[in-house]
Amino acid sequence: MTTAHSSHWAAPPPPLSYMTTMGAGSLFGTCQLTRPSSADFQATMPNQNKPTPPIKEIEPHITHMWKARLNDRQIVEELRKLIDTNQYGIGLTKFIQIRKQMGLI
Repeated sequence: MTTAHSSHWAAPPPPLSYMTTMGAGSLFGTCQLTRPSSADFQATMPNQNKPTPPIKEIEPHITHMWKARLNDRQIVEELRKLIDTNQYGIGLTKFIQIRKQMGLI
């Protein structure tokens, strides 16, 4: 004997292209759907549409950090601290290409 009561089931999640914000009123506040702003994407993709820094400027730093046995992600994090991130950007994929060109495999 089964009864279908939709009131017992949670509402389906919002589409992935939207973000939800909860009201501050109560535990069961209302949900308001908002589109993510471009600032949200910039926070997750810091090098989007920015040129790569000149290789001659970052090559000594890469070599030094490679010899210190930092992994690729750690090196990219450190490079982002060293370069002007308003002007340049570097991501993991581009860094791996540069590292291989330098012969650091």
